[in-house]
Amino acid sequence: MYTVNRRATNTYKLPLSLGVYPAEWKTAKVTPLHKKGDRYDIHNYRPISIISVFPKLLERLMCNRLMLFLHENKVLIEAQNGFRKGKCIETAVQ
Repeated sequence: MYTVNRRATNTYKLPLSLGVYPAEWKTAKVTPLHKKGDRYDIHNYRPISIISVFPKLLERLMCNRLMLFLHENKVLIEAQNGFRKGKCIETAVQ
């Protein structure tokens, strides 16, 4: 298990409690990634956004909290398989 220090915890608590997302976390470096075909055709590329580790961790934290809330409050029905831990296409067709 990882230990979390108070400074790291406050890094996420403050923006959440104030409802303010730091501007630095909203920026990304967008890099084109070649998919297939002619490298000179712009339609054969897709954008990849490279963001800081802080917004990635916040996104994971919020996703975990949201999924816990949905599970504890039985918001999702058992037949809902998409984006749920332990669920996959095999469980969907059973």
